[in-house]
Amino acid sequence: MERVILVSGGVDSYIMSQEFEGVNVYIDFGQPYAQQELQALKSLQVDVSIITLRGYKSNFNDVYIPDRNLFFACVAEMYYNADEIYMAGLRDDNCKDKTEEEFRIMSEILTRYANKEVRVISPYWHKSKGELIRDYQGDKSKLAYTFSCYAPRGNEPCGNCPACLRRVIALETNHIDSRLTLSDEIVSEYQTKITEYDADRQSRFVAYKNSR
Repeated sequence: MERVILVSGGVDSYIMSQEFEGVNVYIDFGQPYAQQELQALKSLQVDVSIITLRGYKSNFNDVYIPDRNLFFACVAEMYYNADEIYMAGLRDDNCKDKTEEEFRIMSEILTRYANKEVRVISPYWHKSKGELIRDYQGDKSKLAYTFSCYAPRGNEPCGNCPACLRRVIALETNHIDSRLTLSDEIVSEYQTKITEYDADRQSRFVAYKNSR
């Protein structure tokens, strides 16, 4: 059975690459933070295969990239004839194509056209990002060297985007130095909408904010 583990250099997929066996795959489709994510994977010593695609055009000013997770699943199936495709979806993700139901639909689509059963899986639907870090049994100090940022400044994360905020809060509330200071702007922005999110995510945001 061929299992592909899609990795990005972020906390969730790094932990998944350490907890499950399979081919670790990074898909470079021209995202402006690809080199920083690949550098993070290198520094974390993740043995990764890279699929490089060109010609994709999008407005990367938007956090949500339409069809990305379905696209990734299709590429993984096409390149590796995968039976299982692991993507790290979490209970507190707030993204329309990153839910347990959407992964089931992706599995049905790929199964229909691959002429065999293909499963798109996250083993972490029952956990928030903070809980995933809390429960990780590996070397947690390495999590400080993961990378999640939509608008890096050179090789450094911006500290002013939703990805930075979520990563920093999940790490810091687990007593792991994130090596990053968040801007007051992003913290204030999320203060106005934190009630939209999972209870664990809310409580960690409040704990982090009170510790600043």
